[in-house]
Amino acid sequence: MARVPAAGRAARDRRADRIDRFVPFGGGLPLTVEGQVVGGIGVSGGHWSGDDKIAQAAAAVLEAAS
Repeated sequence: MARVPAAGRAARDRRADRIDRFVPFGGGLPLTVEGQVVGGIGVSGGHWSGDDKIAQAAAAVLEAAS
């Protein structure tokens, strides 16, 4: 199953700030398998901090299932 980044890790720690024309927003997390990005979780609708918490909770469920 997919590995997810540690909760609260900033986008710059995932090297997202090095991608041209990429604007990181709270509420999105990449999903990786063996170091390769295979998908993502995106949550939107509230304040970015709340969206981020929901995305982290979803990622934790996937991690626990793996």
